[in-house]
Amino acid sequence: MQHFKPFTVEHRGILASIFLIFASLFLTGMAQAAPLTDEKVQSFIDTKEELRSFSDAYPGLEEASDKERDMTRPFSSVLGSLDAYPGARGELEAIVEKHGFDSVEEWAKTGDRIVMAELAINYKDMTEDNRAMMDRMMSAGNNQNVSAQALQMARQAKAQMKAIDTVPDEDIQAVRPFMKQLDPEEY
Repeated sequence: MQHFKPFTVEHRGILASIFLIFASLFLTGMAQAAPLTDEKVQSFIDTKEELRSFSDAYPGLEEASDKERDMTRPFSSVLGSLDAYPGARGELEAIVEKHGFDSVEEWAKTGDRIVMAELAINYKDMTEDNRAMMDRMMSAGNNQNVSAQALQMARQAKAQMKAIDTVPDEDIQAVRPFMKQLDPEEY
């Protein structure tokens, strides 16, 4: 009678490989962004008033941030500019934690998602004529007779439009009820 050996050396290698595959799938799934909730969107909106005071306390921060800003990640792309202002990161951390965020990075990523969802809503709600006009304006990036600043703005607009296409419907649905509370001029 032959005894069954469930875990021979060969089997251990196969089991280890299977374990690594499942572990990586599990960790990849955990790394996906959590769904935007009404509470998170409202918490982000609630930080706006305090952030006005925060910006006033650090003259030049807004201009420094604008130089680094990637309009597809309007908040997370400027976090590096905080480092030039002693105490700024800690103060911002205190503000966002008071509103339920675990970190400045979580707050910034949430803000990025909210802004992109807001832009997607605005774009989808545009009339066909307005979309065509926007497309013509963005084509300025192909024109050699426009200023470097206009070219840069056109490139950013094109990148933003590509990013809008990737906004999850769940984010759009989470942000839509808050559209009246959001002000795109503030970004």
